[in-house]
Amino acid sequence: MSSDRSLYFTLPLFLVVYLLAAHLNIIRFNLLILIFLVFYIIFSCQQKLLPSSILQNNSFYLQPEFLHLVFGCTLLFLIIKTSNEPSHYLTLFYLVPLTRYSFYTEKNKKNLWSFVIISLFVTGTILYINPENLFFILLIDLSIILGFSLLINHEQTHLNKNRQEIIKSQAKLSCAYDQLQTNTQKLEVVTEKLDRTTTSLFALNNLTQILGANIPLESLFARILSFLYNTFHSQKTWLLFNADNIGFQLYSWEDEKVVWKWLEFPHRKNWFFLSLFEAAHSLFLTESQLREFKGHIFWTEENIRNLYAIPLFGNNGVFGAVLLANVKESSPEVLDILQSMACQIGISIERIRTYAELESNYLATIKALATSIEAKDRYTRGHSERVTHLALIIGELMGLNNQELKILKYGGILHDIGKIGVPEHILNKPQTLTTDEFTKIKNHPIIGEEIISSIVFLKTSTPYIRSHHERLDGQGYPDQIKANQLPLGVRILSVCDAFDAMSSDRPYRKALSLEKCKLELQLNANTQFDAGVINTLLKFLNKYPDFYPQKKI
Repeated sequence: MSSDRSLYFTLPLFLVVYLLAAHLNIIRFNLLILIFLVFYIIFSCQQKLLPSSILQNNSFYLQPEFLHLVFGCTLLFLIIKTSNEPSHYLTLFYLVPLTRYSFYTEKNKKNLWSFVIISLFVTGTILYINPENLFFILLIDLSIILGFSLLINHEQTHLNKNRQEIIKSQAKLSCAYDQLQTNTQKLEVVTEKLDRTTTSLFALNNLTQILGANIPLESLFARILSFLYNTFHSQKTWLLFNADNIGFQLYSWEDEKVVWKWLEFPHRKNWFFLSLFEAAHSLFLTESQLREFKGHIFWTEENIRNLYAIPLFGNNGVFGAVLLANVKESSPEVLDILQSMACQIGISIERIRTYAELESNYLATIKALATSIEAKDRYTRGHSERVTHLALIIGELMGLNNQELKILKYGGILHDIGKIGVPEHILNKPQTLTTDEFTKIKNHPIIGEEIISSIVFLKTSTPYIRSHHERLDGQGYPDQIKANQLPLGVRILSVCDAFDAMSSDRPYRKALSLEKCKLELQLNANTQFDAGVINTLLKFLNKYPDFYPQKKI
């Protein structure tokens, strides 16, 4: 217990005893009592300056508190001794040092010594005063001292018990706090891992959506590079592809766009080539490690502080690599995420490459079928390609999407495939056709549909082949349906087919001039042809007059 706190108890007690003695007129020199109070307070405040470390091992517990008790009692005895007509009531002042000492001690056995000291001083004081009924008064005073001592001991025991409970509670709270801190740290670690996992899953989900799009390979590269750059905050992001062991194709993301570069094939002993394309190892290299292999970095001469390199696997092994340099927050964990992403990227690129090869083969097949028509009709040579070229331009101007343009492309190339079933003498006849001959000509859309109906990937183009001669007024062939009931692509093909027929030489006439072609289209708007398509075509021809006469594409 601190000296300041002990004064809260000893000072009021001292004042009560002092006022009682003064009231009973038993103190002649009150100044001496005040001097005692001053000295007592000064000594209490300076208690910590005493050499307690020297006295702590004394068998009589001669600690500063015990010395303070002896000092207080001695000082009181001297004051009483020098007082005029002192009374035995002054012995009650010994309660002041006793109270203070009792609050300072924490061991019960110390109270025995304090009671012995106080008893000796009380006995000596009463013997010095020598009042009447000496032993009776001594007994009463000692009884009061003893009773007060027991009361203080009881309070002290109660305080010690509360203090111990508080200490235990503090220990429990401290333990609980430490445990809470430990759990908090664990929770922070788990939360951080969960955040990283969530971020990784979110990034993988975004990448899956990007890779799922059916877009050209160059557009896919742009999306992949942009995604990697924004996700990992890498200053340099590359896609590197092995071009049949004769060189490398390098795609980099610079200034929000894709930059392509051709690289010569590196030496076969190049460390990065061996690691990525031969051993198929995923790499994470720090700046110090990169210094060892600086001469082996064949795709760039820029300064690299850290590097992630992950191979891309295809059907025939490693065909490329994802390269990220100067990543803002680099760590080995990023390598695991990139490996998962690289797996999806490799599969997607292989899928689009395979699809592109199939599409190229399909287109070659279609063109071979179209060429078979030209072998029979020399006047229609290049007609299908010219019509397709113009139809795709008008279709794009009128807002057809990529899928619709692809169907239009197939339909345009094959729209006259049915003429294979029309005799050559009818196709090349310079005179006016008879009714029977024209009927055979009008059957070519039906024949064409029958030819391609067994080819699965061309089924979506059948309306272009069967219905490109239908009219807006329903007077066309072979089904006499109104053209506005057909897809816009079919109406575009119909107009472009008619324009190319008018602007080309035929067995029965020479090619019409551009102005006559325009006039003929305008005269048949809203009857034979879609007026919107004609307007778009005329605007295009006015803007690009050199497009006529058409050239083979």
